[in-house]
Amino acid sequence: MGYNFDDCVEYVRALAKKSVCKRRGVACMIINKVSGETLSWSTNGPAGDVPELCSGIKDGCGCIHSEVNTILKARNTGPCLRDRRAVMIATRAPCVPCASAIVNCGYIGEFIYLDPSEPGADGLAMLRRFGIQVRHHNDGKSDQQLKASAV
Repeated sequence: MGYNFDDCVEYVRALAKKSVCKRRGVACMIINKVSGETLSWSTNGPAGDVPELCSGIKDGCGCIHSEVNTILKARNTGPCLRDRRAVMIATRAPCVPCASAIVNCGYIGEFIYLDPSEPGADGLAMLRRFGIQVRHHNDGKSDQQLKASAV
């Protein structure tokens, strides 16, 4: 069955604009690559998405990152995937704690990020270290191909 990648990219970009975080809108979704089923999607934001709980302070606004929110919501959608058959599409590269959550959830085998403005190199390196394929959405080139072409 599969999934329509372009539709997912469009959806994640639109979803990021709906984040209630005062500092930055970030979103992601998790898709089963085999069935094409959308398992979860979320934005970054404070507990309960209550805007008043976000201070807007850099490096401490109190919001939960979209990757963690999405992983937590996927746990409530049914049986957990095995063998890393899911792909996470996110507007930004993950920080190290979010990369750790992606590795530890056990079912994400590919991470695709859309925004090259903040590459989050340490988080991407962690994903690669644990065998998760990393790709920047740029004409289908992998992150490593992008780095090689930039030299």
